[in-house]
Amino acid sequence: MHTRELAAFTRQLHVLLQAGLPLLNGLALMLRSHPSAATRALLHRLRRQIMAGRPLHVALQQHPGIPRQYIHAVAAGEASGALPQVLQRLTDQLASRAALQRQWRSALSYPLVVLGIALGVLAVMLTWVIPAFESMFASLGAQLPVATRWVLAISHAGTQSWPWLASAGLLLFGLGRWVWRHPAGQRLLMEWLWRLPGWGPLHRLACLSRWTRTLATLIAAGLPLTDALTSLDGAAGHPRFDTANRQIRRALVAGRSLSQALERYGPDRARARDPELFSGMMLQMTHIGEASGTLETLLEQMAQQLEHEVAQRVAALSRLVEPSLMVMMGGLVGGLVIALYLPLFQLGQVL
Repeated sequence: MHTRELAAFTRQLHVLLQAGLPLLNGLALMLRSHPSAATRALLHRLRRQIMAGRPLHVALQQHPGIPRQYIHAVAAGEASGALPQVLQRLTDQLASRAALQRQWRSALSYPLVVLGIALGVLAVMLTWVIPAFESMFASLGAQLPVATRWVLAISHAGTQSWPWLASAGLLLFGLGRWVWRHPAGQRLLMEWLWRLPGWGPLHRLACLSRWTRTLATLIAAGLPLTDALTSLDGAAGHPRFDTANRQIRRALVAGRSLSQALERYGPDRARARDPELFSGMMLQMTHIGEASGTLETLLEQMAQQLEHEVAQRVAALSRLVEPSLMVMMGGLVGGLVIALYLPLFQLGQVL
């Protein structure tokens, strides 16, 4: 289930339960009015499970598209009798995540469209435009400039070797798809993104914002801190955070505070090959929250600040990438045009 659909489901269920409707009646009402086929299928399964006597969180476990953190928060809400409040926190969390996803898609869609147009223009020029100029150059019988000969050579290679290029493209696409779906490939890709200049710090910041928001939601749901850390696996979207969760939980069981456990992954312990996971501000806010008993509130505020910073950096990156792609596209097309017209310029000077 997509984040947007899960957020809509959670919001509607919260409103109905907050209004005092029993859970089964609320699910039946949502089933009659919800437009999404995937959500209706989920509602059917939930109603059957709940009518069989199972609690909501157990019914949610039967659906593979529901995150584990979501299920644990619902379980804590049912155990404490505060399910509507927990659903409200989950709604806020999912809405924030959906907003970040929209910003990422918006920032990446324009560069991909521009890149696709540039590749299409280059393919048309190399396939049809340049061969037409080549026949005209042959009639001139003059020595062609170096740039023009390079362009003609590239055109010959593209037109004569396009089956091999298409096969290589399909092979790379299949390899990339396999890498994305295979766990080992995903870990390698995540590590590469983690260390990529410019993109790496932004990726780490986005992971930290998801980690902080999810931890605040789980604590607000009533889970003990050690259980909340157990439920955090996969929430940040990077295996480094999953490893850190297990180490932090061991430190908490050994009697250390959360701020002390986080110091192992803070800026003072970070190395060039192992960048920090938690910033100095994060460590300080965690320490203040533990000392004042407002850890949940400060984590929530920290998550909002991190999400705002991620949004600003994504917008800045988008503003930087867009003109860079336009300059690159203009340079490629302009270079081809100049290379094609150089022989005509030289002929005009001779005449």
